[in-house]
Amino acid sequence: MRLDRILANSGLGSRKDVKKLIKNARISLEGEILTDPGQNIDEDKREWLYLDNEPIRVQEWLYYLMHKPAGFLTAMNQTDETGQSTLGDLVPDFFFHKKIVPVGRLDKDTTGLLLFTNDGTLHHRLLSPKYKIPRTYEVSIEILDHCFNEDDVKAVALGMDIGLGERSGPGELIILGPDRSRLTLYEGKYHEVKRIMEALGKEVTSLHRLSYGPIILGDEKPGQIRLLEPSEIEAMLQACGLDPA
Repeated sequence: MRLDRILANSGLGSRKDVKKLIKNARISLEGEILTDPGQNIDEDKREWLYLDNEPIRVQEWLYYLMHKPAGFLTAMNQTDETGQSTLGDLVPDFFFHKKIVPVGRLDKDTTGLLLFTNDGTLHHRLLSPKYKIPRTYEVSIEILDHCFNEDDVKAVALGMDIGLGERSGPGELIILGPDRSRLTLYEGKYHEVKRIMEALGKEVTSLHRLSYGPIILGDEKPGQIRLLEPSEIEAMLQACGLDPA
């Protein structure tokens, strides 16, 4: 495979981006600086490709985590015709070339962990209710009826009527304070968190996703994007019933 294609497939940028890396003598193979973007690299030698003396993880499927900030629509088109900011304004250009897209949606003012991938099979399974992948949120509310209490915990555990002829699936509610909780759900219905809170007599004032399956938001700053570590990818694939190999 061509060197520039390998580098682009490894998440280092678009073809244009990686050609700059090559031009600036930042790519080496077995200690030798590479200068030709079209050079063919044998499969058994790809593990010896380095960027700035650090090994390059060569992979076809790419997996990223973003700490989504408030005020951005979960859409990949850049600032839309209404002037609203979108995630397309935050992601690097090669996301568009590699068809790397968000897994599901977070509302405009919801913050926290958002996964991105170009792996269609994994994308489908992460969203499918069949695989019951947990999503955990920290929820702050305005109290319309009563503070969080043990009746709320029981109602969430059993599943509840959330309107539009739907019931939420069983979940877990951990009370953090009279107006704060941690909520884990397994299905991802439309606006499910807000609808559950409304059914409990509460109005969401802020919503922050802490984790999705085995992937946990760390100290990434709002707007920051990073590649998932190999161990995170393996755990995510296994959670979805896929072979990490």
